[in-house]
Amino acid sequence: MNLASNSRIGPRILLPKAFTCAFSPSKIGLAAAGLSLTWIVNRLLDWVIPGTPSLAPGVTQALPKVNAAALADPGRLFVDCLWALCQPAKVWIKPFPALFQLDSAGLMAHHGLSGLLVLAIWAVIGASIVRMTLVQVTRPHRQGLGPIQALTFAMKRSGSLAAAPLVPLVGVASITAMTAALGLLYRVPGPIGIIGAGLLGFLPYLGGLASAVFLGGLALGWPLMVASVAAEGEDGFDAFSRAFAFATQRPLKYTGYAVIALLLGVPAIIGVSLLTDATSQLAAWGLAITAPDDVLMPLLQPTPGPSDSATAASLHAFWRDGLQIVSFSFVFVFFWTSVSLIYLLLRQDVDGVEWDDIADDGTPESEEIHGTNGEKTHEAVDPMLILRG
Repeated sequence: MNLASNSRIGPRILLPKAFTCAFSPSKIGLAAAGLSLTWIVNRLLDWVIPGTPSLAPGVTQALPKVNAAALADPGRLFVDCLWALCQPAKVWIKPFPALFQLDSAGLMAHHGLSGLLVLAIWAVIGASIVRMTLVQVTRPHRQGLGPIQALTFAMKRSGSLAAAPLVPLVGVASITAMTAALGLLYRVPGPIGIIGAGLLGFLPYLGGLASAVFLGGLALGWPLMVASVAAEGEDGFDAFSRAFAFATQRPLKYTGYAVIALLLGVPAIIGVSLLTDATSQLAAWGLAITAPDDVLMPLLQPTPGPSDSATAASLHAFWRDGLQIVSFSFVFVFFWTSVSLIYLLLRQDVDGVEWDDIADDGTPESEEIHGTNGEKTHEAVDPMLILRG
């Protein structure tokens, strides 16, 4: 099947690819590293700024259990799976609401630093996973991108990845500074100051509206900013502009694609949960063939029971928690894989760019695809290859 270079691809072909692209050990390894680094950074902030609630995420969160009780209430299982798929957004958004609470400078500093560092970590990890997915989907007939290559690609563009979310944040900071300057009128003695502030009272509301738009665009568009840098290799402002345009010009399609991705993620979460439980159960079964129950069972419990060796309990907990981290990391991989495919669909619809056009990453394979002058030299990818891949 030979397709024209301007061929289009629809969500029914591309979005289901998120299901298979997410089952990648190298991507899950990157996500596990991102989760672990997020936990370490937040624990360090807990130590540097004591007396504030910890923001360290539960990296050993378990996926919804798929057992007889869960199957007896499929509606609850479905909702639990959807909530599990939303956990990546919770990890990134959690630090920011406290920035708008003025009761504690330490709390604001803790949450502000945590938010910026978490965004930086996941911008690089997310861009790496997105890049691997884009190469995998748009170049199905070629060797995929390895995690080291993907990380190198993302690190080279770390400036753009950091600058993209700073654009709306700088806008919010500027508006806040002007609003705070207006607040100085309330310090003027007598009625003149508060009357003047009353006459200009519409300005803080306009500023609040503009800030809400900026922050809403950041919340909805940040994953697309990361995908834009990974796909186009562009600077932070261009990535922000492109992502903001996609989110505002095609809000219904963006929402629809996200809903489809969530629905596709439910069976994936169930499958990973079953695999995780089977792995744990079979490991315990194999050990129980020869190990004494009274020694083994306390060490394998989620909360270890009494043991003759604290070191042994810690080692068993390390490997048990490692399994949970790996399974929980799949949620983050599925998120970024879905973002990659949604980005291609929105870019095709808004900008009219060929869905399989991605930036050169400097590898010999990319030079063969794009040519020495950066122009594409390959024929468009047959969507049937996507289905077969």
